Amino acid sequence: MYDYRKPPISITVYADERKQLCDRWDYIGLVFIPSNRLEYMRGLLNAVRSTYSYFHELKFSGLNRSGRGEKVATGKKWASIVLDEAKQNGALYLKILGIDRHNLNENAFGENSSKSATYAAMYNRFFRSQLIGGLKYYFGADHPIVVDEVVHDTEGNLENHEYFDWHSIMCAERDVENVSVKTNSIQFVDSDPKSLEAHPVHTEFVQFADIILGAISHCVECHNRRNEGMHEVAKVLLPLVERMSHNPRNRNSSYGYHRRYGISFFPKEKVSKSEGECSTDGLYSNRQMALKTKVSGQRSIPGIG
Repeated sequence: MYDYRKPPISITVYADERKQLCDRWDYIGLVFIPSNRLEYMRGLLNAVRSTYSYFHELKFSGLNRSGRGEKVATGKKWASIVLDEAKQNGALYLKILGIDRHNLNENAFGENSSKSATYAAMYNRFFRSQLIGGLKYYFGADHPIVVDEVVHDTEGNLENHEYFDWHSIMCAERDVENVSVKTNSIQFVDSDPKSLEAHPVHTEFVQFADIILGAISHCVECHNRRNEGMHEVAKVLLPLVERMSHNPRNRNSSYGYHRRYGISFFPKEKVSKSEGECSTDGLYSNRQMALKTKVSGQRSIPGIG
């Protein structure tokens, strides 16, 4: 039962998206970080940059095709932070959703709308469910949860959408008794440190969210089979992603992801009804890892721990 007298947990949320992987899959990635651990996490990220002397923008889509160099080395080490923090019961929570556009009825998100408007409306619905679901599942219902900020990488369709920047925040406060949000709108931040819209702290975490979502989605889709840099960074997380997918509720996994990291997909079958909501009936987690097939020729084994 919710007890408002308990000390609140303050959370900062970072979000990113990937579109049309393999001409089919869109991905949403949310990184939840307890606000009192932001400086700790920032120190980890900056230490990696200093080790490899790489201080430029770091994006998964920009990784070296050769698989070599300081940029790839930095990406790999950032990915390894995800492994370390889970095993140490640390400062990160991840919620990843893959959306199968082939199985969606896109008219449910705005019949006769432009592609950009349809995408923004669809993304808004799934983003809302991911934000609320992550707050409830990872942080519980018996104490106050305070969301300090929700930060998203810049994206024109979303920034120009009439209600994306405020709607999810309003729903989180309205629908979850123990959640309050300190901001009225999602903050869009450029991932390029040299941009005029860059933020001294948020820009770094937006890049981190990009690398993590890119690596995790690449494990599943392996959409760019000739980019060795993408393979190298994603391979760091491949054992984790495979376990999250095939055995998402394994409390005993040595990877420590239970109630900390999760990946799911929607919908499992073709959605023929007009309702476009992300209902739990259509969510599933078990998919083969295309990257594993690419790098080893082996097929994934369901049920590994």
